[in-house]
Amino acid sequence: MRLKNSKREVYTVILIMVLLVVPMVSAGFFDWVKKTITGKASSQPTDVSVTVSGVNPVTIQVWNSTLTGTYVQPTEESAKKITFNVTVNDPDGRNDINDSSVKANFSFGSDSRYNSTACVEISGEYNNTSQNYSCTVSMWYWDTNDTWTINVTANDLGNKSYVSDASTSFDYGLLTAIKMSPSTVYWSSVTPGDSNQTASNSTVINNTGNHIIQAGNVEINSTNLHGSSSFIDVGNITVDTDTGGSPPAECDGTALQNKTYTGISNANLTIGNLSQGGGTAQEQLYYCLQVPSTVPSGDYNTSQEGSWTVRVV
Repeated sequence: MRLKNSKREVYTVILIMVLLVVPMVSAGFFDWVKKTITGKASSQPTDVSVTVSGVNPVTIQVWNSTLTGTYVQPTEESAKKITFNVTVNDPDGRNDINDSSVKANFSFGSDSRYNSTACVEISGEYNNTSQNYSCTVSMWYWDTNDTWTINVTANDLGNKSYVSDASTSFDYGLLTAIKMSPSTVYWSSVTPGDSNQTASNSTVINNTGNHIIQAGNVEINSTNLHGSSSFIDVGNITVDTDTGGSPPAECDGTALQNKTYTGISNANLTIGNLSQGGGTAQEQLYYCLQVPSTVPSGDYNTSQEGSWTVRVV
């Protein structure tokens, strides 16, 4: 009887312990069962990071030592690539500089010349807070001979506000250059005593530089035209920028002088992009001959006294 009572007491103690433990482990137990059955985790670790960009704006310094102390000379009838260096500083660190934002342009009055792409980082030229860049801007042969302002802009990844620097400049030089065509002037057929004879062709002068040529500053150094036994005095030839009419306008133009530079009235050359056509940066000269009645028939040319020379001053 005592043994049965002892067993009953043991069973009672075990039952109490089970009732106390099961509520504490049942949640973990069932999570384990769920995980085991589905094969999927019910939670996952997540890494979190934040990049905070600086709020300080950049500053810009232009190094144009290659442009100062001398004129940058234009390239005849072409573009001139001008390269200079820029330092962009950012107190928040050079990695905060927006590289693609660093751009440059040149300006004079209402004219501007831009680089088509952003300035380029110079490899190895940096420190903790600054980076050097190389900028290239093209100037054209017709651009004005004067002082041009260098404008550089940049921003950073944090502040985002663009900062500009226009404190430096350079001098763009003067280029006096022309190209002419054709290289000959001729009259196809005239007879002694003919008057007001317009040449079979005219001279087209192109301004391939940036020198504005004022009226009268297109000059011709002419020579007499010699035949086998006689010559035609070049004073019998006049030149004008107009043609047509009766008598032809060129026959009332500027009379030439032998071996003397003679300015042609109204002949001038503006500057501009020749590829635009329509007479931009061009002048055209027309010639008229009064044939002396005393000269014999034959060919007359410049071979004896030398070719004519056209110049601008």
